[in-house]
Amino acid sequence: MDTLTHAIVGVAAASLSGQSFLLENPIYLASLLGSQAPDFDIIALLRGKFAFIRQHRSFSHSLPGLITWAALISGTLYFFMPNEAPLPLFGWTLLAALSHVVLDYFNTHGAAVLWPFCQERKSLHLLNVFDPVLLLLLLSLYLVEIPPLTFGLLTFASLSIYITLRFYLRYNAKKQLIEHFKDQQLLQLVIMPSLKKVFVWDFIVETVDHHYVGQIKAFGDKLEFRASLPPQAKLS
Repeated sequence: MDTLTHAIVGVAAASLSGQSFLLENPIYLASLLGSQAPDFDIIALLRGKFAFIRQHRSFSHSLPGLITWAALISGTLYFFMPNEAPLPLFGWTLLAALSHVVLDYFNTHGAAVLWPFCQERKSLHLLNVFDPVLLLLLLSLYLVEIPPLTFGLLTFASLSIYITLRFYLRYNAKKQLIEHFKDQQLLQLVIMPSLKKVFVWDFIVETVDHHYVGQIKAFGDKLEFRASLPPQAKLS
């Protein structure tokens, strides 16, 4: 997801502590840094774009990576704030970093959560990297003056409801596509969020006779086909 969405969820994670938001508050500072930490692998760009593409969302987005980030961030904060207990700092950092990976798991690019046992980036293809509807939904909670704990709970409740809605819309799109191709031998079906429209799904359908590429609206049953390729034209 985009940096701002990750930061908002990081703040929400820290607000579960019940403490008021202050940037100098170690809990919020740890959570904000933790919510961005998995993307610190952007440093791989120094070795070139190919190295970045190969490494992004692998180790840094895995469980070992999250523990490493949490240890580094909490250790650094403890060095500058020796009066703070290091274990709680580690916990809040880890929680925020975990929220980052969960959001990335829901979006199209996915994350290699099970690295090093599985280096494949897993994704549920429910969200785009930038979802303006989700961002506005989360930002709207700042318009209401509510206690920190309530804010955190409402943020995660809103996030859960929106993702559930997206899951239902994707399931419905899949059902419509299966119904549309019921008279053909369906080999593979891939559905992912459109890059340009929030409530539109891109799809790739592979049958014995053709590959179909197109879009389907989340609300309604309108299919739009962009290409129809013969079976020998393999899709990468």
